[in-house]
Amino acid sequence: MRDQWQKDGESDSPGGPVLRLLRESDLAGAMALKEAAGWNQTEEDWRIFLKLAPEGCIAIEANGRIIATSTALPYEGAFGWIGMVLVHPEERRKGLGSAVFRRAENFLEKPGLVPALDATPLGESLYVRSGFRELYRLERRVGAAPVGCKAHPRCRPLRDSDLAALFQLDRRCFGAGRQKLLAELFRQAPGLSFVYERPGGLEGYISGRRGSRFLQLGPWVAESPAAAAALLDTALAGLAGRLIGIDIPLINPEAVELARRLHLAAERELIRMFKGESFPAGQPAKIFGIAGPEFG
Repeated sequence: MRDQWQKDGESDSPGGPVLRLLRESDLAGAMALKEAAGWNQTEEDWRIFLKLAPEGCIAIEANGRIIATSTALPYEGAFGWIGMVLVHPEERRKGLGSAVFRRAENFLEKPGLVPALDATPLGESLYVRSGFRELYRLERRVGAAPVGCKAHPRCRPLRDSDLAALFQLDRRCFGAGRQKLLAELFRQAPGLSFVYERPGGLEGYISGRRGSRFLQLGPWVAESPAAAAALLDTALAGLAGRLIGIDIPLINPEAVELARRLHLAAERELIRMFKGESFPAGQPAKIFGIAGPEFG
């Protein structure tokens, strides 16, 4: 495989696989890989990666088509996130997933960040071999949003004036600063972000974004289960009957209970993993829904 980062690399044959940066012009190919995997991302999600960390967006091209991808987002603080590790079904078990994953891993480790990710069961063994260990598990629940939810009086739509306080709350709970990502997610889905306001500040927030399969609810962060429940009801008040999905940290029993009350179907499990001996996990008990396995 020719590596465009190596000066003397050559492919074994014309049109052979080339490891390089992902480009805007590759998005149709990247989306095709995503569709083959049955994932929920949109082209707008890929553009967020390209905007925030273009050097962390990796692709393998062969015979004019994209056959593997990965992404890496550095967050302010101690860690960064690896996502979108995809390989074309016909090209699996050839080491391509390992190649794009290791490039993303190196991108984060070079500035001293701990790599983290949300693994599917299919990819877990690759990450274990690379020195990753489990932090906790998540469960994706998907189904129709219930009818009859009402907005809570302490919840209201997100305003620009909330962002400074929201970013501080999120950093404390998530464990790293990801304000650039959050700003992009809020921009992508106006009208789907709400805050829980208390005297003197914010007690939580919830957001959502449109996906190719369902509307993803999250991130969903709150200082208390009561605030989390109020935020969920407020978000759902405008989504009755819509197909939604939430990725719930199983380490948070209150989040699990709130999700179960919605009667959504458990679709799959994810494994939150990190590389190394320790991980600055923030406050997982205050995370009720993640932004998505591609973002953390």
